[in-house]
Order: sequence, then structure tokens, then C-alpha cells
Amino acid sequence: MVDKPKNPALTKFCDYLIDNYITNNSIFPPKIWAKQSSDRIYTKNPCESFHSDFNSNFYHQHPHIFKIIEILKLFQVNTYI
Repeated sequence: MVDKPKNPALTKFCDYLIDNYITNNSIFPPKIWAKQSSDRIYTKNPCESFHSDFNSNFYHQHPHIFKIIEILKLFQVNTYI
């Protein structure tokens, strides 16, 4: 980070944040704590809402079938709980 002040304590704190919260292989990766709020409703139509939420889990236009099944199982578990 070019604009960061040259302070050893600040560097240590920034390294702590990156190591524990920011990277995907950290102790608490973003997928644990960075979730979209469930009270934010983008549409009043339940079908459109499900479709939007479902599609937000995929990062490719044509995901692998096993990824689709995994997401469907996750939706089923979240629906029943």
C-alpha cells in the first residue's frame, strides 16, 4: 500500500487484519462474515427473489453440475432450518 504511513505498529495491525480476515485462506475468511443482509429485499416477487439469490452463488455462466447440486442442497438446508 503506497499511501500507508510508515508506522511499525500500523503495519503489524494491517498484517493481522489481512492474515485473519481478508484473504481466502485466513482464519476467518470473508465467506464467513461478509454476507449479504437477509433483510434487503430487491424484489417483491418471491420467484424473482429466489432466482436472484440463487444466481448470486455462481461465478460462471455455465457452472459445473456438481457445483449446481451443491448450491441446491445448501438452499434446501437453509429452507428447512
